[in-house]
Amino acid sequence: METASTLCKVHQCSKCPEDTEYYCVSCPCDLCPQCKENHVKDLQTIDHDVASHRNILNYIQKEEYCVRHPDMLLEMYCEPCELPVCFHCTQHKEHRTLDIRAIYKTTRQQHKGTIHTFSEALFYRPVLLRRIKTDFKTCRTKFSLYQSEMLTKTQTLKHLIDYIQKDFMCNVFCDFDFKHRCLKQKKQMIIHIVCLQRYVHIYEQRRAIRPLQFLSSIKTALHQIHPTLHTSQLSMTESLNKEDVMESLSAIQITERRNRCVGNQWLLEQTSVPELHQSLTVAGVVRCFHISCVTSDRVWVSDDRNNLILTDTTGVPLHRVEDSCSGSFRGLHTVNSESELIYIDRNYKINKLSKDMKTTTTFIERTDSKWKPRCVYWSPSTGDLLVGMCYIQTYTGYVILKDTAKVTRYNQSGQLTQTIQHDNTGSGLYRLPNYITENNNGDVVVSDYKSCAVVVTERGGRHRFSYTGHSSGSGLLPHGICTDALSHILMCDDVTKTVHMLNKDGQLLSHLLTKSQQMPVPWSLSYDVNTHRLWVGSRDNNKVCVYWYITRQDALTDQSRVMESVSEIPTPGTEIPQQGNQCLLKLMYPPKLLLSLTVTGVDRYYHISCVTSDRVWVSDDGNNLILTDTTGVPLHRVEDSCSGSFRGLHTVNSESELIYIDRNYNINKLSKDMKTTTTLVERTDSTWEPQSVYWSPSTGDLLVGMYYKRSKTGKITRYNQRGQLTQTIQHDNTGRGLYRLPNYITENNNGDVVVSEHKVYESDFFYDYWVGAVVVTERGGRHRFSYTGPPLGSSVLQPCGICTDALSHILVCDNRNKTIQMLDKDGQFLSHLLTKSQEMCVPWSLSYDVNTHRLWVGSRYTNKVALANLQQELNFQRKNLRSIHTDTTKSGYKARIEQLSTGVEHEGAKWSDLQGLQSQVTALESQTSVLKDELEQESLACRQMKNEIDQIQLQKLDITRHYEHERDQVSRLRSERELLRSEVKSLKDVMNEKERNRDTEKVTERRSQRQLERERDDQKMKMHENELEIQRLTQRVLDLEDQVSETREREMEATRELQQEKLHSTHQRVDSQGIGHSSLARRVRISEPSSYDDDISRLENLQQRLSGMDSGE
Repeated sequence: METASTLCKVHQCSKCPEDTEYYCVSCPCDLCPQCKENHVKDLQTIDHDVASHRNILNYIQKEEYCVRHPDMLLEMYCEPCELPVCFHCTQHKEHRTLDIRAIYKTTRQQHKGTIHTFSEALFYRPVLLRRIKTDFKTCRTKFSLYQSEMLTKTQTLKHLIDYIQKDFMCNVFCDFDFKHRCLKQKKQMIIHIVCLQRYVHIYEQRRAIRPLQFLSSIKTALHQIHPTLHTSQLSMTESLNKEDVMESLSAIQITERRNRCVGNQWLLEQTSVPELHQSLTVAGVVRCFHISCVTSDRVWVSDDRNNLILTDTTGVPLHRVEDSCSGSFRGLHTVNSESELIYIDRNYKINKLSKDMKTTTTFIERTDSKWKPRCVYWSPSTGDLLVGMCYIQTYTGYVILKDTAKVTRYNQSGQLTQTIQHDNTGSGLYRLPNYITENNNGDVVVSDYKSCAVVVTERGGRHRFSYTGHSSGSGLLPHGICTDALSHILMCDDVTKTVHMLNKDGQLLSHLLTKSQQMPVPWSLSYDVNTHRLWVGSRDNNKVCVYWYITRQDALTDQSRVMESVSEIPTPGTEIPQQGNQCLLKLMYPPKLLLSLTVTGVDRYYHISCVTSDRVWVSDDGNNLILTDTTGVPLHRVEDSCSGSFRGLHTVNSESELIYIDRNYNINKLSKDMKTTTTLVERTDSTWEPQSVYWSPSTGDLLVGMYYKRSKTGKITRYNQRGQLTQTIQHDNTGRGLYRLPNYITENNNGDVVVSEHKVYESDFFYDYWVGAVVVTERGGRHRFSYTGPPLGSSVLQPCGICTDALSHILVCDNRNKTIQMLDKDGQFLSHLLTKSQEMCVPWSLSYDVNTHRLWVGSRYTNKVALANLQQELNFQRKNLRSIHTDTTKSGYKARIEQLSTGVEHEGAKWSDLQGLQSQVTALESQTSVLKDELEQESLACRQMKNEIDQIQLQKLDITRHYEHERDQVSRLRSERELLRSEVKSLKDVMNEKERNRDTEKVTERRSQRQLERERDDQKMKMHENELEIQRLTQRVLDLEDQVSETREREMEATRELQQEKLHSTHQRVDSQGIGHSSLARRVRISEPSSYDDDISRLENLQQRLSGMDSGE
């Protein structure tokens, strides 16, 4: 008899004797929970479809009941309402309902990626938890160090505050009349404002007065006032500055919060031999010249015959791109994070195909026909698009590839952000980039077929190395290329017919695939970052193989390496805070002249570039660029420098190398030993001319001021240390141009770009009448302010040479006032640094020596240079303040307090007329806070009044500018009116001449017509007379015919009678004489007259005359 256990068969796990709960459809096999977890973690089976037996049997583990009908299960799903329902929910009967099991299966498939993400997070959880525990242990030690340092900084700050209180009291004793001076100045400002308001009222009321007459009248009548805040002695910045306090507490830094992550080098490892995971034959392509992986089971494959196909692991084509570019040996396509295809089309434009493969948009247009894209790659780390491009030329219809190429980077908006073309020596990096990819450290990796090398550059563009093959010298013909999760570089080599594996530094590690394996001639590569599998395409057929050569480490058992890697937690180093220059330096007023020298070889000083404390480069407007020292003797001359006045044509970098503009408007670099000259920035656009250059000490970039003659506009361009264009500053936030003619350029300590620019009015009275401004923008390009002159100045600004000092002051030469104006970093006018009465009468060029804090000033009309001292180190109190920062002992503080007490007593002795020093100190202590408030209020009132004066001055300047604009418009309109008048006059003359000719022609025509009419009338009269004559003659002829007829009749009758008589007489005579009667009758007939014949002949003559007249008409 069988036992009960034989009646029920329980499935066991295929890998262990435990009971099964899961089933792998891909293998197939039964799995227990522990083996299922290992199965989905293994990279060989990471993409297998593992489901529980309940799901396979369409069994939903948790059965839910309907809320409306508690006895009914939710077995249906209402699609329009997106709710589970039961059979008794009548309100959903007319809706489309589906089986809830089918919806459950579909929803589970849709969230498969999310489930995979959760499983990956659960896999990393043990390592992350242990790292958190390690951080928890180390945080106590780190925080204790920070706490002790904070206590030290607190004590230092306390002593600073105590010192300031003492110092402030000393200053109060010396400047007791400060309030009186402020009140006096306030009255002067009020009087000045009232005067300005009166003139504004006069100008607004009297519209008939001309603006120029008004300005010329108030220029002499309006008195000048220069408000100054009397804080030179009572100054908090000389003792304590906000930046000092912040710097004293800035050693402790809080890094940006980010998610914890574990490096792949501790979770993944390489297997000894790659294993073939799958092999497929792709229908629709001849060869596999490039592969782009979309998911673990879908890839895009292309060949050299215009075939670009999406396929899965079965090899069946799922979609075909019709307009792809045809060309072998190239990486024509890539896939972004949204599973969208990015490819090069037939017109060499870069298009983007949506995930649903219904919409194709142009991502990058081809704007330059001489550069043709060859390969593309989407960067997962930055979202940028890398494009390999080659330079082409066309000869008689043939396209020739030149040995010039580059790699361009485009952001997610399709805008060009970077170009990589040359190395640090200026040589070209690429010749024919066919494939491109990016490594995990940001390196750009290019497979260059013509160079027979794999060229690797940093993300910034600096060349790292070029791999040309193994040291054995077998050569290299690189094709498909990719990188894996361990930062290995994988490259197909056509010489060895293998896949080379390099580390991230270009060292050959191994030949990953050899001839003896499944793929005889590998050509294209694609790495799946999710499953860590390598897709390899064949050169000779349409075969694709998927290899597996990376596996996961056991993060739960191999804890020693994991703990070793995560125990080293990087923390920001504790740096000694450095005090700013405003705490270590103070301004000397007036400046002290240290040296004056005359340099031979130059006529004027239009620009100065300081090299060292005793050497400078100077230039004039006569093509002279000379290096000199403090003796004025020329040490070196640059022969090919650009000639031109009013421009900062040169600068010096940190290596003491000269950077200057040459005659061809190229920017060259002269080495420190003055033996080698290299072209740093070559001029590529003939429409833009470089006007000024400045090397930035903070970033190492080169700032170049450019000028466009046709539109009379300017711009500032920034080039990095390799001479690549990285930034262009041209417009403000409203789109208006910032610059017109940027002649001098510099950079402030806070990164602001400071430009001295002007515009020449050619139609004015003389050439020197020009105005300008100091335009300041942030490092990013945003416009901060434009300084056009002091707020209370009566003249415009004509800026020339410009520089900044260690206190972030902006120093600019003003040609109009023949002075040097000093501004703060926010554009507020501080003072006139050098006046006409000092050594330099017309200062034009400036250069600040950051080491000695001295100012080099060049003259406009002579070859004279003055060296002045602007800043000096602070006095005994500042030095002692620095000693307080370093001396943290109590004895030092006590000694300092004793010194301050002695100083207070000494100052108090000056007030001997008071009852006692102690009572006076007590009273002053009580009044200190009140006085501070009053000073702040007075300062605020002064600033408000100053702002009002600035506004009035700006209004006056606007009126002047408006008048000048109106004057320009009037002159332009006058010239146009004169031109139109001349044109109208010439047109009138032409019209009059034409009118006279037309009248003459009309008169002549009328005369000819009248003559013809008269002739016609005469002919008509003649014809009429002829007709009358004809009628008369005809009548006469008729009469003659009648007469003739009558005459004939009479003649006939007479003849008959005569004949009868003659006959009778003849008979008689015959009888008597014989034949004599006939001769007698003949004689009688011949002698008869014939008038009828004459009339007939006359009639014929008249008819001939009439016919002749008719033919003549």
